[in-house]
Amino acid sequence: MNALRSRRGIIAVTVAAVLAGLALALWQPGLGWLAVLLAAGGVGLGATLWPPAERVGPGSESRALEESLRGLLQDIDQSLNAEFESVAGDLAQIDELVRDAAATLQQSFNGVSELTAEQSRSAQAALSAHHEEGDAAVTSINDFVHETESLLSDYVELIVAMSRNGVETVNRVDDLVTEMDRIEALVGDLKGIAGQTDLLALNASIEAARAGEAGRGFAVVASEVRKLSIRANELNDDIGGAVGGMRQRVDQARATVSDTASQDMNRALEAKDRITGMMRELSELDQRVQARVSRLSELAAGIDGHIAEAVRSLQFEDISGQLIAGARAGVAGLDDYLAGVRGTLQQVAEAGDRGRDYASRLEDARAHLAEQRAARVQARAQARTVEQQSMDAGDVELF
Repeated sequence: MNALRSRRGIIAVTVAAVLAGLALALWQPGLGWLAVLLAAGGVGLGATLWPPAERVGPGSESRALEESLRGLLQDIDQSLNAEFESVAGDLAQIDELVRDAAATLQQSFNGVSELTAEQSRSAQAALSAHHEEGDAAVTSINDFVHETESLLSDYVELIVAMSRNGVETVNRVDDLVTEMDRIEALVGDLKGIAGQTDLLALNASIEAARAGEAGRGFAVVASEVRKLSIRANELNDDIGGAVGGMRQRVDQARATVSDTASQDMNRALEAKDRITGMMRELSELDQRVQARVSRLSELAAGIDGHIAEAVRSLQFEDISGQLIAGARAGVAGLDDYLAGVRGTLQQVAEAGDRGRDYASRLEDARAHLAEQRAARVQARAQARTVEQQSMDAGDVELF
């Protein structure tokens, strides 16, 4: 009997020591209340499991009692281990979530800082380029305006020159008309000379027919014919000069028209080339500005993405709060469980049973505590709302 009491005392002290050790292991900031709870539970279980000597029976009864106590202690140990593992898992999950959230926040803020710096550099470069290229663009536009004005002035001068050339061409044509009039007058004179030559030839024929010795009259006629011949030669020279003058003026008119056409074509081509070059420069400037604006838009999108990650990572407070609430609920359930163990064992101790009846009561208490444990595990599993181990997008409703 004394030996059985010693074994039961050893078991009770062992249980109390285990719970006290767990209490000391959990004695840290934020978990002191759990350590006090476990220490109190250990003292209560130690006192409850140390029954008075008169309840211990000899032989097989003491072995049955020892087995019942051992099974009860194993159930208590399993229940405590399960609760501690659940709490430790929640704490580990909280630690992992906090670490992941901190790392994600650091990466997000670093990304935001880098993108902001790059955006600032791009904006400064764009502003600097805007001032430089803006001045160049203003200069280009001013050059464009001046060039356009110059081109317009050139075209006006070209038109005026063409008008002058046109007037000159008209004058040349008038000169040609005058020369044509002279030619017509000369042709009239030639007709008169031809008529007089015919008349003189007729007279010469008549005189020759009258008398053979009347040669003196024929000589006079011959002299007049010679004068008419000289006059005809002079008229031919005048006609040749007039024709030469007409050809010279026609050549001058042709040269004037050709020069005007050539100047018009060359100036038009040069103006087209200058305008094409300025338009190409303006198009390249517009493309560079659009490229910088597109890059700024990409940087803004990247910053929005990092900010979204940071906002999601900041939700670790809500997730951790849910996990801590679950851990507190588990510890509260553990407190209820220990209270149930103390109450059940106290009822067994106060019932006054002996031997096998005492062992049977312990088995009943063990079954009752097992039911409580199963109900507590099921309730906690249903109440658990957080399963994720990182701050990646999940299915938990946080807000």
